[in-house]
Amino acid sequence: MKYQKVMKRCAIVLSIVFLVLEVYLWIRMQNTWDDLILSQSSYESAGL
Repeated sequence: MKYQKVMKRCAIVLSIVFLVLEVYLWIRMQNTWDDLILSQSSYESAGL
């Protein structure tokens, strides 16, 4: 019974960590896309 409780707690912690990691990666991706778009538009405004 005690072992099941520990497993449940581990599963909850893992899911929270996974969720945070996913959000973090998604934000990183968004920032990367923004950077790409910004660099693209700056090149265009420079006339390259």
